[in-house]
Amino acid sequence: MRHELTSGAWVEVRPIQDLKRKDKVAVARMRYYQVPLDDELSLDQAAVMATIGAGGFNERWRANTASAVAALVITGWSFDAPLVAIEGGQFANEDSLDELGIDDSNELDAILAPYAEKLTAVPDPKAQAAETTSSSNGRSSAKAPSPAA
Repeated sequence: MRHELTSGAWVEVRPIQDLKRKDKVAVARMRYYQVPLDDELSLDQAAVMATIGAGGFNERWRANTASAVAALVITGWSFDAPLVAIEGGQFANEDSLDELGIDDSNELDAILAPYAEKLTAVPDPKAQAAETTSSSNGRSSAKAPSPAA
């Protein structure tokens, strides 16, 4: 789907209904791109402070999420820069997004927002638990029609 931006530039994105579980998994993996982890794959707090700085983790997390969504969804654009991509578990051309004008960047963020919402959605376990209560037997409460006499 092609979107014309106010500046005259354009961007093409995949149809949102074409998203797959593998896209969601890719976004989840790329959130930690260049975030220091220890041997147990937990945040290495000392390394985070040394490389990203205080509060920088949240910024890195958001930037990585936005870059991953863009890489998975954008299929073409008119900008004089290569598309951001995910290749071999790493970002390629990630700085292309940084070179967009602020107005184009803001419009692109608005276009990608519904994709990001779908790709980062986490089911609410409390909502699921409310649907299946301990008194539920997993069957519909609707009554079957009575047989005709």
